[in-house]
Amino acid sequence: MGMGSDRTPGEALAALRRTSLGIAVVLVVEYGFGMWVNSYDGRPPTGNGMWNAFGHALTSTPAALVIHAWLGLVIVGGALHTLMTARGTNRPLLMGTSVFGLLCMVGAALSGAAFVDSGKEVRSLSMALFTGAALICYLINSATTSSAHATAGEAIAGRSDETVVR
Repeated sequence: MGMGSDRTPGEALAALRRTSLGIAVVLVVEYGFGMWVNSYDGRPPTGNGMWNAFGHALTSTPAALVIHAWLGLVIVGGALHTLMTARGTNRPLLMGTSVFGLLCMVGAALSGAAFVDSGKEVRSLSMALFTGAALICYLINSATTSSAHATAGEAIAGRSDETVVR
């Protein structure tokens, strides 16, 4: 199957729920690696520009920084997949949170590269805040699709909202 265009809305909701929950879990793991690097593996700033710092984070030591940077790339890829899947749901809230989550992850990546380049604490803070905002977006997606998918399943089974006892 494609990235949402050939799925029914119910299938897209289920896929979006799984993807959003997966991204949320990986975000928490990445958050942990980021806190480890910031607390225990202090790095002197590279000072060679943000893009060089980004490459340095992906290929250099400490290992926790490399894992943190690669997890970030995986999450950005997952965020793109989530956005394409959200398009298949035809639900503005889910599309909006998916767009905002992706933008937050790009902001976190740019802030992280700026932090490795400059060593300024405010860059680390902005990376954490962007990541937290993205986490909220993906948790909203997961929670919203869970309840929406259940409602869609009840409608398919022939029960309307009025006949279902809650």
